[in-house]
Amino acid sequence: MSGIQGQAPSVISSSEIASAASIAVLTKHDKDLACLVTALDGDQATAATVTTTPIDGGYVIVSVNGVIVDVGDGAKNQDVYFSGDGGATARAIENIAIGDTIHWMGSIAGYQLDVTDRISLNYDV
Repeated sequence: MSGIQGQAPSVISSSEIASAASIAVLTKHDKDLACLVTALDGDQATAATVTTTPIDGGYVIVSVNGVIVDVGDGAKNQDVYFSGDGGATARAIENIAIGDTIHWMGSIAGYQLDVTDRISLNYDV
């Protein structure tokens, strides 16, 4: 095989082929999770934790009772945030990982959660 304009043909590695062939899919996990009662900002929203690490650079959509809420990106300035240390610090969305907990900011959302509420996470894996 000849190269373009006299250049040698480029070689594609097997890892590049595998990478190009992989397709992100929405996780079927982390849906319809029972909420905990929240009273204070930063309270844990559900006893469940993230079960699968989202794809690198992906976004996590959070909904409560089917309504999408705003997710903090390394900050506690939105309705909900993820944390790797029990809520002390907010995790950047790109760093959300298995085992992270979900925390509610009722003063920002305008309401607190109750056991009758349901939370779902939507993200690519």
